[in-house]
Amino acid sequence: MEYRLRRYEKEAIRKEYKDHALYKAFAAPCKKYEVQSDDFYMSPEELFWECIGVLDDIKENPSESRFLMQGLWNEKFVDYQELSPNASRGEIEIAANMVTLCVAICLNSLDQSLYNTLTSIALGQLQGDGNALVEMREAFMSSIYKFGEERFNAVVVEYMDSDVFISEDITGLIEELPQFAESNSDTEGDTDYNLKAIAKVLSDNANSKSPVYLSDEKGAKIDIIRVLYVLYELGMFHGKDGAKLLKKDFFTAMGKAINKDLSNYDKDLSRSTSDSTALEKHLRIFVDMKKKMEEIWNSK
Repeated sequence: MEYRLRRYEKEAIRKEYKDHALYKAFAAPCKKYEVQSDDFYMSPEELFWECIGVLDDIKENPSESRFLMQGLWNEKFVDYQELSPNASRGEIEIAANMVTLCVAICLNSLDQSLYNTLTSIALGQLQGDGNALVEMREAFMSSIYKFGEERFNAVVVEYMDSDVFISEDITGLIEELPQFAESNSDTEGDTDYNLKAIAKVLSDNANSKSPVYLSDEKGAKIDIIRVLYVLYELGMFHGKDGAKLLKKDFFTAMGKAINKDLSNYDKDLSRSTSDSTALEKHLRIFVDMKKKMEEIWNSK
């Protein structure tokens, strides 16, 4: 989860996917845990987005799915801790458990040895009180039974066999929404707009598009991702007043600067490193940069 969804973003996702099997089956039990939380609220829309994102990663890179699944719980826990550093460990554990459990429930619908293995890996990562975990599983399974288990399973199977990637559609949906709030926090007043404020934001956004565009040359996108990734890892960037800058936020901002969606940088890198491409191909852009710098230096 790149950031906590704002209220109007939740409403947009709910309107678009309220009839989807995963959303309908997971919404009620998720709400139960949401109302019990004091600091970290995992909304049904966020749970749906998180689960569908993991499923998309699995079906896009099945050869990497075991590696992905082995670190799923830890990844979610760390992400949520960074998003809400003041939340209790227990509440963050509940959120990470919900996502991991719901992914396992979906994978269990698929009758293939790979998915059976992934289900076992996911379930083995759940943490916390055993009775609480049983109660959580029963809550979600009870909701699925009410929805219709066969119907739910059929939807999951159909989705995993399709070429559709809902996580990307949700990202696009959110990016198309007017950015009414100034921050990515889910504040109480983020839907308390007036017409003048909305008009001002729309006007500002209309004139704020970057004049820079990435080249359409083949390979330009993955090369700029490689370069930016290395610069980020070298510690060249940080947030306001030296604050830690999340990698996802960094690539989202860089993408806006060059009018290219880089929010799925990790998937692009994963594809480029899992296709048996030689290291030399990944280093080519850096070799070209070195040559260009030598040309610039020698031309002085």
